Amino acid sequence: MIDDIWQRSAWETIHCALPKNNHASRIIITTRIKSVAQFCTSAEGFVYQMKPLNKSDSESLFLRRTFGAEENCPSQLEGVINKILYRCDGLPLAIITLASLLADKPRREEEWERVLKYMGSMPKKDSELEVMDKILSLSYNDLPHHMKNCFLYLGTFPEDHDIGKDILVWKWIAEGFIVAKQGFTLEVIAESYYYELINRSLVQPVNMLHGVSEHGCRVHDIVLSFIISRSTEENIFTMLDDQELPSSKTRIRRLSVWNKQQYPTFISQESMKLSHVRAISICHVDGWTIPPDLDLPVLRVLDLEGCSALRNAHLDCIPSLFHLRYLGLSRTSIDSLPAQIGKLEYLQTLDVRSTLVRRLPESILHPKRLMRLVGDELILLDGFGNMESLQELGIVDGCNCSISFGNDLGLLSKLRVLRVMFKCEDSSDLDTRKKSLMSSLCKLGGNSLRSLYIKSSITGADCSADSWCPSPILLQKFEYKGVRYFSSFPKWIKPLLVDLAYLDFRIERMEGEDLCVLESLPALTVLCLTVKHVSEDGLMISHGAFQCLRRLEFCNTDGPGLMFEVDMPRLEWLKLEFNADKAQSTYGSFAVGTSTCPLSNLLISLLGWSHLKTKMSMRGRPSGLLSVTTSRCFLITPSLTSHFCNASSVHISSCTAARFFGGY
Repeated sequence: MIDDIWQRSAWETIHCALPKNNHASRIIITTRIKSVAQFCTSAEGFVYQMKPLNKSDSESLFLRRTFGAEENCPSQLEGVINKILYRCDGLPLAIITLASLLADKPRREEEWERVLKYMGSMPKKDSELEVMDKILSLSYNDLPHHMKNCFLYLGTFPEDHDIGKDILVWKWIAEGFIVAKQGFTLEVIAESYYYELINRSLVQPVNMLHGVSEHGCRVHDIVLSFIISRSTEENIFTMLDDQELPSSKTRIRRLSVWNKQQYPTFISQESMKLSHVRAISICHVDGWTIPPDLDLPVLRVLDLEGCSALRNAHLDCIPSLFHLRYLGLSRTSIDSLPAQIGKLEYLQTLDVRSTLVRRLPESILHPKRLMRLVGDELILLDGFGNMESLQELGIVDGCNCSISFGNDLGLLSKLRVLRVMFKCEDSSDLDTRKKSLMSSLCKLGGNSLRSLYIKSSITGADCSADSWCPSPILLQKFEYKGVRYFSSFPKWIKPLLVDLAYLDFRIERMEGEDLCVLESLPALTVLCLTVKHVSEDGLMISHGAFQCLRRLEFCNTDGPGLMFEVDMPRLEWLKLEFNADKAQSTYGSFAVGTSTCPLSNLLISLLGWSHLKTKMSMRGRPSGLLSVTTSRCFLITPSLTSHFCNASSVHISSCTAARFFGGY
């Protein structure tokens, strides 16, 4: 499938790469331009004209987004809603955008009539894009003043790009878009802006890396066109993207170049007026390096992600960028930072992920405003506890920092996100290092710590499940990746952790009461467990449990696994690994209740198969199943196969003993 072709020349280029044979392959192309669709169609193909939503579907979509259910629509608004839907003309994006705008408005007829009056200025025969432009203008004008620049800043990223939440939020902060509020950090306020844009349907949320560790958003191309148009009017940014190059007289405030190899020479010359530029994002441009003579006196953001030609010597001019707040060097070829980097006293974010930078210079301790320091296996010097503004740190090399690095960690009272790894060649002092870490966690858990990631690639003592005291009351995410399993269920996991949303760890043995503790966590959305042994009578999820859970992974390859016949209304991703024979002897059968789950991914791995009489069943039909994967030996019955009718892909691998029944 080839999505969103705008020009005939694009299809001519793509068409040359496609094999010409008679193997009955099919190619699906999407475009908004009818003439392009007709040009791309072969003699055996046809053009399918997408139709707008009918009146009933338009109303259902609008009411679900605005009120949550159709029956909750106030009677006094029915007339104005019909008029609004008439103006939307069955365009789903228009309906969703307007519904999101009105969802937070008072349910008064005069308030909604005001929106309708604005829409009334649109001629009845406006094109779809003109209708959307009017609606997006309405949504944009309704944004609080302090959020408008945040919204327009999304245009500095290319079309169809998954924008990482953290990158976006910290760039907003560096640009000065975030209005301080007493009692809240700038990051928390910026995240509230981010989620408000999602709530208003101005951006689309995406779960990067399968929704496990990264969160991000994407901008619909129609919305992006609106952003670029509005930003051009207000000179918010300049995007070099196959368009006419700006005049040398143009005052550039923000410059963005992505994946465009033809511009490096142009950017390096004195053909641009860059003395007023506040942000430069030159990402994945292989041939570009920092010209030593560039004069950037007010630069706040410099992001050079993926510029593979960048070397250590090219960074010599960076300490002169006095006002720099955001420095992104990820995926470049550097292996050290300039010793003078400590001169950047306003620096807030330093990103050296996916580089060879390990040992940081001593001067990195000097910038007192540094809030985010991220890289891979970072070796910190003694005294880093004086970096009092740090809110995010990692990945810290727990084996090569000072043996008492935990003492410095414990001094970082504002730290919200911490990532640590242990990859020691000499493990003689490993227990001491981990105890030092746990001592610091006991301090951080009572302060601001929200997220903890620990990775250990060696055997030895784990982070004690019982020694984190008091319980980290503000913790939202805990992830432990290691060779070693927790010897017992962590006692610090308690029902009082009302914000804990993400858990991922390995454990030797899990009992029924441990599962009850997990069921009592009200905010849990992701649960990934690898368990060696479960109790003799197995584990059964209680009715009414895990109402917020979106992703569940339970791997018990030597045991009977996890049993549930309950509805988890938000479950989207389910992965189960267990021993089929032991499931048969423990439960008698294996049932998965999914009748109301919006399940989109199902992966089941069964081992130890010997009794082909064992059957797996699914109660109910998941409404949005997109992908089903089974491995090893799997008995598939008609009742189970019927649940896969909505799946876009069904993968059954290594099924040497698998059998299909009932003609499937």
